[in-house]
Amino acid sequence: MPEGMQITMKKWGNWLLRAAKWLAVGFAALAVLVVSCWYFLPDETLLPAAQAALDKKPQIPSAQNAFYPLLGLTASPELDATAVGIQIAKVLEAAGPDSGTAARKSVDALLGSAPFQRRSPQGPYCRNANETASCLDAFVAHHVAIEAQWKSAAPFIQRYRALRALPDFEETSWDLWGTHGFGEWFEIAELVDAKIALDMATPALRAAALGELHQEILLTLGIVRQSDSLITQQVFAAQLRKKLRLAADLLSRYPDIALTHADAVAQITQPLKPHDVQLKRVMLGEFRTAAAAENRNRLKFAEMAVQPEATAAAAWWRSTMWRVLYKPNATINMLYRARQSDGDFYSQSAVAIQSALGQRARPRHDPEYAFNLLDPRWILYNPMGKIMASMANGLQFQEYGDRLNDLLAFSRLLELERQMLVGRISPDHALAFVANAGPALANPYTEQPMQYDPTHHTLTFSAKSQRTLDTGTNIIRLTRM
Repeated sequence: MPEGMQITMKKWGNWLLRAAKWLAVGFAALAVLVVSCWYFLPDETLLPAAQAALDKKPQIPSAQNAFYPLLGLTASPELDATAVGIQIAKVLEAAGPDSGTAARKSVDALLGSAPFQRRSPQGPYCRNANETASCLDAFVAHHVAIEAQWKSAAPFIQRYRALRALPDFEETSWDLWGTHGFGEWFEIAELVDAKIALDMATPALRAAALGELHQEILLTLGIVRQSDSLITQQVFAAQLRKKLRLAADLLSRYPDIALTHADAVAQITQPLKPHDVQLKRVMLGEFRTAAAAENRNRLKFAEMAVQPEATAAAAWWRSTMWRVLYKPNATINMLYRARQSDGDFYSQSAVAIQSALGQRARPRHDPEYAFNLLDPRWILYNPMGKIMASMANGLQFQEYGDRLNDLLAFSRLLELERQMLVGRISPDHALAFVANAGPALANPYTEQPMQYDPTHHTLTFSAKSQRTLDTGTNIIRLTRM
């Protein structure tokens, strides 16, 4: 090999060696920086607003809070529903959300000797209602069973009706529903709906039946408005959708009631307001639930460090790693800011939300909230907390917001149906009437008039939620005048 080439190769070799050394030094320095950040950067102090949300205590006296008698609704008739509800809340809060069957047995023991019994395995009398399949027909088909159950469940129905006298609803825990379900309560609610539908067939009973339906809507809407947790809000919103669908079916089956019982029907069909269907309030509940989970994680991580089979070295390693990789307060602060951002975003009008989503905009979360290992902020501080916070962000709040706005839209369809019956609007004039109904009855997603189909004589809107499309709660088939 020529001497010049040897010199050149030697220079390149020395350069590569120096580059490798500097690269190793750089990696070592980076590792020291990362570990130093993990170990020496302290946990954050909880945000005052986050701390206040976590420390929030019930504001409504127990005797005036519908939450407790709702919990104790299915208790044996000789027991006080409110007292039982308070006991159930205490038992479930003490047991925690992961207690499962054991907590359920404890709750069952509080319900007394003769609690409400469900119809299982028959299920509900009407599983679904849409513009072509009315629950009215299903109730008529099961009228014998409904009348029999109405008599046997009389004490529970009386207790259920008494909830209407308690306009305030405040949840004292956000981890109850996984153990203490809604099934029994909504079977009683469906029984009331069924009795309303059957009584409407008798003209002399219509005034009382319509009054009962109005009270049912007020009760259910009140819980939707005042819910502190997403699951409670969404489940009762589904119940409210059923009751509004029942009202639409009654108007289609008995159109003359729009005139003979004008005031009662007008109360029932009064459209919802945008503030009735917002996620702002329940986002604080979602934050509290997530923060409670983080506190449980903190305890679990502490337990991992002292497991009996762990050696001293393994215990030290586990304890140290969780202490440096996971900052509980920083994680809780991040969750609080994220849920606040979600609440602000989904408290906009339906049209504003759709416009933002059309531009691929989303709630403005902290930059470190989105999972991104290439972002140095992820690596240098609280990486495990950010991973767990990102997992909490997997909830699809958009779908829940769409369900609420679909409910708002359907309430406007219902009022349109009433006005068309009162005005005796014929199919030939229906299109013009709907077009001039005004912004209060417009499609909330577009602020344009609702859609009228002259071929099928139906009112409809383009729903956003798949649940709404599946249940057909975006179409009303009108009665031809």
